[in-house]
Amino acid sequence: MKINEDLNKHLSEAQQLQRCMSILNTCKVNAWRNNTGMTKYESNRGPRVVRYGHKGSSDIIGYTHDGRFFGFEVKKQNKKPTQLQKNFIENAQDYGCVIGYGTANDLVDLLNSNDLL
Repeated sequence: MKINEDLNKHLSEAQQLQRCMSILNTCKVNAWRNNTGMTKYESNRGPRVVRYGHKGSSDIIGYTHDGRFFGFEVKKQNKKPTQLQKNFIENAQDYGCVIGYGTANDLVDLLNSNDLL
């Protein structure tokens, strides 16, 4: 499932995300895309702001076949998570979750090390 490292370094984050989702469709993880952010809109009571998601949470979340939380923060090669993302990952690891960050190749390593492929 891994791709050539020379090709891997040229993939955008969006391409990495697409590849990660394809990989997850073939393994022992039920996962989906997780978005965070905010939107503004006009209501009959005036302008409103709605925030959604948890700041710092992973791009992909789900659960494993044995009931553990799963999270993966997708990054281009050689990019690191923000401090909020690091905090989310560390907290989840402290609770025994399967979680990590990186490229699609890093996802394959995470899945292999947790016997999820």
